[in-house]
Amino acid sequence: MKKIFNMRKRVILVSGVPGVGKTRFAKALAKKLNGIYINVGEVALKNDFIKNFDVERNTYIVDLKKLRKWFNSFLKRMNKLIVLDGYYSPFIAPKTQVKKVFILRCHPSILKKRLTKKGYLKSKILENIEAELIDASLFEALKIYRNLPNKICELNTTKQKISKLINEALKQLKSRKGVFGEIDWIKELSKEGKLKEFLNLIKR
Repeated sequence: MKKIFNMRKRVILVSGVPGVGKTRFAKALAKKLNGIYINVGEVALKNDFIKNFDVERNTYIVDLKKLRKWFNSFLKRMNKLIVLDGYYSPFIAPKTQVKKVFILRCHPSILKKRLTKKGYLKSKILENIEAELIDASLFEALKIYRNLPNKICELNTTKQKISKLINEALKQLKSRKGVFGEIDWIKELSKEGKLKEFLNLIKR
């Protein structure tokens, strides 16, 4: 772990759509590295970094400018490794301080079950399934880190034990290469004969 702690870059980002397992993974990684865990959504709500509430999408619109200012201030006060959990984490952390951006992915069939179990509205379930299908989290991160693709690492959480995911994350933290583009849910669903079912589902 010393190699990671000695790095000037001491922020690890964990992003992905709801239901992919960000929080469980981020907390476990922070614990393994003896770092600090921060949930972006909780910080935004606690500090009222909210612009408004989108009734149609049933979601809060986060004030990224205020979140960014808060995190930069927090970062200056801390000298430990920080694991930042949340879809918006790539938007608020200074790139010079980021060691790795983990984009968690999950098979749409499993994601649908997880979000249903969590009590999400049908519209939100479909919105997030569509986002996962079109690699939204990955493309958002790549837009921000277009000149630093080596920092991007996708992890498939589908039916994976948390211990295996953490071991893979530790391996990637020591690597200077990016790992992304291998997960293709459209191709996977096509092989399973489920693509038409999911395309019809998100068109409703």
